[in-house]
Amino acid sequence: MSVSIESLKRHKALSFVLFMTLLLSASHQKLLAWHYSSDYGELHIEVFNAIDLHNAEIFSDFDQDHYGNTYVASNRGLHSYDGETWQTLPETSYNPFTSAVHVCRNQRVWVGGLKHFGYYELSPEQGPVFNDLTKELLTELEGREIGYIWEIHTTENDLCIVTSHDVLWKKNEKWQRHGFEVQRRILPTWIDGTLFIHARGDGLYKITAGGCMKAIDESSELTSGIIRVLSADEPNFLFMTVGNGLWKYTSGRLEPHLDDLAAPNEYNNITIPLSDGSIAKSDSSSVRIISSDGQLLGETPEGLGNIYELKQLNDGSIWVGTDKSLFRIHPNTPRAFGLSAISIVRNGSTLYVSDGEQLSQLTQTEESVEKKKLTEGQLSSSMISLEDGTIYGKDLSMYLIKDGKKVARSKLQRVTYYKSPSRYANDQFYTLNAPGVSRWRLSPDRELVKLQSVNSKKIFTYHAEVSPSISMVSSNSNSVGLIHWSEGTDDAEFELLDSASGLPEDTIWTQALQVGSKTALATDKGLYHYQHKKKRFLPIEVLGPYQINGASDLTVTQTETQQGAILHFNDNSDPSGYRIGHLEHRDAEGFLWKEFKLPRLSKVGRVKSLLHEDRNGREILWVGGTTDLFRYDITEHEIPATLNVNLTSVSETTRRKTHYSGFGVPPRNNVWPFPQQSVNFHYAAPPALLNQIGYQTRLIGFSDQWSDINTLSFREFNNLREGHYTFEVQAIDEFGRAGPITSFTFTILPPWYRSILAYIAYALSALGAIFLITRWWVNRLRRRNIELETLVNQRTSELERSNQKLRRANAVKQDFLASMSHEIRNPLNGILGIARLMKDQAQHSQQDDESLTHLFNCASHLHQLLGEVLDYSSLEAGKLRAKKVSFNPLTLTDEVCSMHRTMASDKGLQLRMDLPELEHEWLSDPVLLRQVLINLVSNAIKYTPNGSVEIRLRCEGDSATFSVTDTGPGIPKEKQHEIFEKFTRLSKAGESQIAGTGLGLAIASQMAVLLGGKLALDQNYKQGARFCLRLSVAMSDQPITIEKTQKTPFCRPFRSLRVLIADDMEFNRYINSKLLEQLGANTKTVGSGQSAIDELTDSSYDLALLDINMPDMTGIEVVKQYLKSSPVQPPKLIALSAHNTEKMQGACLVAGFDYFVEKPLNPDVIESLVSPRETATRAAKGSLLDYLADQDPNAKKALEARFADSIQKELDTLKKAIRAGSTESQSASLHKIKGLIALRQSARLSSAFGRLERAIQSDKDVPQAILEFEQSAKSEH
Repeated sequence: MSVSIESLKRHKALSFVLFMTLLLSASHQKLLAWHYSSDYGELHIEVFNAIDLHNAEIFSDFDQDHYGNTYVASNRGLHSYDGETWQTLPETSYNPFTSAVHVCRNQRVWVGGLKHFGYYELSPEQGPVFNDLTKELLTELEGREIGYIWEIHTTENDLCIVTSHDVLWKKNEKWQRHGFEVQRRILPTWIDGTLFIHARGDGLYKITAGGCMKAIDESSELTSGIIRVLSADEPNFLFMTVGNGLWKYTSGRLEPHLDDLAAPNEYNNITIPLSDGSIAKSDSSSVRIISSDGQLLGETPEGLGNIYELKQLNDGSIWVGTDKSLFRIHPNTPRAFGLSAISIVRNGSTLYVSDGEQLSQLTQTEESVEKKKLTEGQLSSSMISLEDGTIYGKDLSMYLIKDGKKVARSKLQRVTYYKSPSRYANDQFYTLNAPGVSRWRLSPDRELVKLQSVNSKKIFTYHAEVSPSISMVSSNSNSVGLIHWSEGTDDAEFELLDSASGLPEDTIWTQALQVGSKTALATDKGLYHYQHKKKRFLPIEVLGPYQINGASDLTVTQTETQQGAILHFNDNSDPSGYRIGHLEHRDAEGFLWKEFKLPRLSKVGRVKSLLHEDRNGREILWVGGTTDLFRYDITEHEIPATLNVNLTSVSETTRRKTHYSGFGVPPRNNVWPFPQQSVNFHYAAPPALLNQIGYQTRLIGFSDQWSDINTLSFREFNNLREGHYTFEVQAIDEFGRAGPITSFTFTILPPWYRSILAYIAYALSALGAIFLITRWWVNRLRRRNIELETLVNQRTSELERSNQKLRRANAVKQDFLASMSHEIRNPLNGILGIARLMKDQAQHSQQDDESLTHLFNCASHLHQLLGEVLDYSSLEAGKLRAKKVSFNPLTLTDEVCSMHRTMASDKGLQLRMDLPELEHEWLSDPVLLRQVLINLVSNAIKYTPNGSVEIRLRCEGDSATFSVTDTGPGIPKEKQHEIFEKFTRLSKAGESQIAGTGLGLAIASQMAVLLGGKLALDQNYKQGARFCLRLSVAMSDQPITIEKTQKTPFCRPFRSLRVLIADDMEFNRYINSKLLEQLGANTKTVGSGQSAIDELTDSSYDLALLDINMPDMTGIEVVKQYLKSSPVQPPKLIALSAHNTEKMQGACLVAGFDYFVEKPLNPDVIESLVSPRETATRAAKGSLLDYLADQDPNAKKALEARFADSIQKELDTLKKAIRAGSTESQSASLHKIKGLIALRQSARLSSAFGRLERAIQSDKDVPQAILEFEQSAKSEH
């Protein structure tokens, strides 16, 4: 229904506002299930200073956001509390009086007041910003007054506003308005998205998004309005009235509920249901907590003032607003009684408390807890409770008190300071005084009767029962003993226990304990259990180590069920560092320890007494201390969650810039400019059950280490560099536990000169600088290059001029060397020739002239030295190349051996050969191989004073190894690694007279490499020296033939043959004619090509031997011209040349020659060409000259003389060609000399010619090579 309600005056509306009550709304879905203990006690109240709340006087509503921030509506506006500080939210443009506040799920803070309405948007940067919706609301009301906004509620899609005139409901952007026809209505109740409101005289209405309907009709039984609906399980309701108490509506019937709360004259201001099922009920100036069955659970002191609002918030705390101040009742806190308690006992429904000077009793009434002082004086530190009363000591008397009245008294000789009840007899107990222990009994007529006692010099301080007849006591001197009580005697026996029973040695303090039926002993070394049957102490390890100063720091009480004990350990160094728990023994499991975490326990001061109670299965623990008495319900006790902490602000103080105001969710992308000189973080832990003892912070990116615990609620960081940072803070509760981490991440941008753009600019600048420097450097290099090119051109011109001068000088030098070589060789050859002749004559006359032998040896050695130097020059110049020629290695080895037989025999050495049988000739360079073997053999002979020299050849497949072994002194080990180096000679004693250049082995080693092998020293050979030449050889197709017997002079295969010999060298013509004449031919010699044509044309010849290289016409030209005339019967044409190459042979055969023969002319070869059937190998060794001399000394001398003249003549021609620079003439002369040398078959002369030929080809050391060749030629003569 929608009916207009008469407007009330402002003071009436205000009075209704003062009646606003707290309800459990749908937005409060995370209420904690705190339990208010089911026993009386004062509620723990926190009072807030009105100055912190802008001097507010009326507090009309409260709510909390999910961060734990509390919002309070007052006549001064809206205030927020973060657990540390208060602040007032920005004012609106309206009257600051705020009557309603509500935090929705989106964390918007909705507010309503005197004719204004809206919400605060929690901006992280700017703080709360007010969004005014008053105009929208006035539009919906069509110009009517808003009135006072009493309550605001929200659901996920709905908004409900209760004003002093109407109920407004907004759903899906559409408004509904509900009014009533009565003049008065009571404040509404919001339960799970439903609004209940009582219209006086009409009934209880239920309003939802779907509309308004009546739930309960008005009843005459209710004489006052329904102020709060406590539960609505339709059709059943439970509600509180203003003056008629608590009522139930069940199945259409109304009946009062809990008569004690329905007193007819009682005025109930506000009543709210609590999350644990109990009720918070206020009267004019106090608040009481009542269980669902009507039991008083706790109350606040009187005088709080007129209570305007009572509300339970998300954290379980109850907020109370009065006309005096603002209060907060902490949830599940221990009930405090404001009494110091050194000893506590219960007898029936009365609790007796002693502080050492005053004895008080606490008794619960229907209304409150009554405290009554019973007596004063010097009271003993302990009391005990028996069935018939409570026993306490005062001065020199011991009293029995029952229901607060003294009923018995016993005088004592000494003050008793410790009393212990017997667990075996309900009417017996024990007392301890100095220096004795007594056993007492309470008689049926309530008289205190001493049964037995034991006196000792020790002062016993603690007592425990081992059995009905045995007690354990500990003294202040750390001794422990047993007291044996015997029936029928007045005195008891004392038995002292020592380390033999398992007691730890050197204890500082001891305390006997009763743990259920077990007896224990606490010491500074640990806790021990006494086994009476074995009379042994065994350690109890479940507690672990504990740190206390003495027995007075350990407080013990038996559980009410006598199954164990409650132990409390005081830590004097840390008030919050206590340990308290339950110790019990189970037969199957042994001792068990359950530790408790009791909030706010440090508030009792130093713990002096404990009392454990079991109330229908619920455990109650009373803890008394020097400051207060607390009561805990430990059955449902759970360790509270750790403390959260919220950031309240983040700012840069130097520039007064706020980055986060503490409202709403902290921003994520926090990017700040540089510099941030002073970044300040404020934080606070929201209100909670536990005390917070401090905070820990750290700034990741600056330091990963947590700070020490401190109570400061802010942290400041100065002059932070650029980078990524995360500030973290956590609260530390009274148990020392760290709560969840709250973090705030931010980034400080680098300054402009360290930004990315700056680095790009730096890079571009650097590149530009590099470009400019490079360009300058390139230009400089270009100029320098131009200068250098000019300078180089100048130097090149100068060098060319210098080279021309040097070439002219070199030509002069070569001419000079050639002349000197000729001049030196001529006398040297003469010396060698004369020495040889004189030596031969001496041998024929059988005379031995030692001087002639020395003369010949010196000349030969000088000739050898010149040859080695020229060979080394050729190798160094790289002009020496190996040629593959088919040859007989056996014949070559025999020749080398023959060449050195004379040298060996002169020294008395045996020169031996060890050669295998070979089937084919080798393809290799015989000249280089011969030179290597010559060097090895000559060295072996030179360095062997006596014994023998052996040449051995071994072949295996394609591998061949020559070894030259001597019996000389060998080569020292330290010299072996350098024996093949240039200019290396042995310098041992006795060898300094051996001449040489030190080049022989070096030359041989390099020649071995040219042959494709390796020359090495056998280092394992100890009887002298052994050099091994290892080669890889290729086999020729030419077989090695067996030599035949020597021919006789009577064998003349060329008899009657006419032979024409054409050669430009007179000696060649002479030698060849002599050879053919010995074979029986008739010879004709000519010296030119033209003469040869004339002779062939004019005369008839059987054989024509034509030299290829003749000056006027070559042999090839002669044959071509002769054959053009088409002779009828031409002779056999044989080409003679020292250059035997395939190209040369092909050219000769193409021109018309029948055969090609290499100089010198070999009788066997010429015979094979003319008479093939008579071909045989000459058995005689030696050259063609030897063959022609036919063992005639005079003929041989004549041949050698003509040979020497021919060689000298051609050498002179060669020198002229060299001086003239005619390459063609040089080649022709070399060709002729090579042919002459072939006639002599001298290894030395061949080697010297090879060096001469290489020197001319390389244009290096030519004069020296010519000189050496001249000396070799003359020495052969």
